[in-house]
Amino acid sequence: AELGGWWIRRHTQMLVSLDGRAALPQDQAYWRHERILQLRPGGQRDLHEVNPDAVSVRRASPLAGELLQTRGWRLVAQDGLYLAFVRSVNDGG
Repeated sequence: AELGGWWIRRHTQMLVSLDGRAALPQDQAYWRHERILQLRPGGQRDLHEVNPDAVSVRRASPLAGELLQTRGWRLVAQDGLYLAFVRSVNDGG
């Protein structure tokens, strides 16, 4: 959510699943993303169902470590706090 606005401003055609520029209600979508980011039970399934082309996460997120080691994801940008990944073309979803 923190980077949704960043992606929107730089890539106007990109659809984001959470945009932190507004107050986020803690609804089903919020908790789904939380499961994914924290790799809680069901998070891997949720990530597969959401099927994103790109993911941006805090460096300290459990998902960040997982994506660094997962075939099909490529690290494309990073700074002191965040990592950005894109799905490899050959991943097949």
